[in-house]
Amino acid sequence: MRAYVISTSETLEPFNDHPRDCLVGNKPLSQVRDKALHALGLKPVMVDSHAQIDDSEPYIVLEDRLFFTPELLATFLAASRSRGTSTLCGIRSGMMTDTTAATTQGLAMKEGTYAYPLCYEPVLPARGEPGIVAIETGFDFEPLPVPKHMSPTRDPRLPVTALLIVRIDHWVNLWAANLSMLIADLARLKKGKLRLMGLALKARSLNKWKVLRKTNVIGRGCDIHPTAYVEGSHIGDGTQIGAGAVVRSSLVGAGSRIINRATVEFSVLGEHAYVMNGCTSQFSVLYPGHLAMSNLVSLSICGRDTFIGDGATLADFRFDGRTVRVLKHGTPLDTGITFLGGCLGHGAYLGAGCILAPGRMLPNGLRITRDSGVIHALTPGAAIEGFRVVSPLRQL
Repeated sequence: MRAYVISTSETLEPFNDHPRDCLVGNKPLSQVRDKALHALGLKPVMVDSHAQIDDSEPYIVLEDRLFFTPELLATFLAASRSRGTSTLCGIRSGMMTDTTAATTQGLAMKEGTYAYPLCYEPVLPARGEPGIVAIETGFDFEPLPVPKHMSPTRDPRLPVTALLIVRIDHWVNLWAANLSMLIADLARLKKGKLRLMGLALKARSLNKWKVLRKTNVIGRGCDIHPTAYVEGSHIGDGTQIGAGAVVRSSLVGAGSRIINRATVEFSVLGEHAYVMNGCTSQFSVLYPGHLAMSNLVSLSICGRDTFIGDGATLADFRFDGRTVRVLKHGTPLDTGITFLGGCLGHGAYLGAGCILAPGRMLPNGLRITRDSGVIHALTPGAAIEGFRVVSPLRQL
């Protein structure tokens, strides 16, 4: 069966990349999509519009900016084939759509669901107006360590399911798609009872942390200090992990450096990304070449060759109790997410002491530093020998 992929033209702010070229799990979305299609025996065919499709046999059609797991697609196909009519994939509003910021994905509401651009067409005589197939994304969940006073209206929980779909129409969606890959891996592990039993035997323990350590996939030529702790993670070739570092439930690209006492938790690091001494990345996506010197990068996404200086902050929580709002094509949108950081475009630098408010983004190549208290010039002839007067930098 063929899968017709509709080519779209809009690029993603602030990266100016098309979503199909953006990295999801350190691979372009187009590769991730085609791998999922091939896993189900579907042949991807690129087209410019629905009008180009001339096929009397059953097929599916989807947008090229759509991320989905093979499990989600298989569930949709099974339900659609059982109906034998034209169908459209829908997800009911709930924890999964909240977590993936469905409100920012440019989706229509249909029959009480978010309607995704994933359609099934049966044989020609049975086609008609597509009806919604509402996917039940039943999930387990992991509690998040957040006190009740910071999230009074909802339980801070991470849904754990392999039935995931995201239309990448905003940088928040790209961040969510990357974390969705980690969530799906965790869900597969929890469902694989036989695999868990095998891992427990391999670990010679029923302690879940010891079992998780046996799920690591370590690439070739890695240099991991014996005091480092790594669990439930994929570590790329040639990665260095220093003394006392912690890496948990993360995907780390080849050639990355996680230096002494650094922590990487539930994050995706691109190739040759650096997390420096004592720094932490959690629930974040750091593109290739990123350098983090800040104490904490949380719930954020940073583009290629970005830098966050020591003492810089990507804030991820509003004190007024409201969910985080973002700009989309200049219009404010409520993400529906209580905790959300920011976005740095490719080549953006955030200098020491700078603060990026929740949900804000920096354009490609923008380099920000504080304009007061920055050493710009040293004045000779100071009153005391050996001392110099600091002149603040007024203009960049």
